Amino acid sequence: MAHSQEREAALSGESILRNLERVALPTAVWIRCADLAVALRITGYLNGVQEEMIAA
Repeated sequence: MAHSQEREAALSGESILRNLERVALPTAVWIRCADLAVALRITGYLNGVQEEMIAA
């Protein structure tokens, strides 16, 4: 997927994760972005989503 907005990328990633079976978690997340800070924020967000899903 490719997105021009950080929020769109994060929400798309979250949607994909939420459609995975719980037994598939945690799964690797790979963010490719020219801005390292943005990539780290999205990665952190998606890791948090996975943690939330595992704990549920």
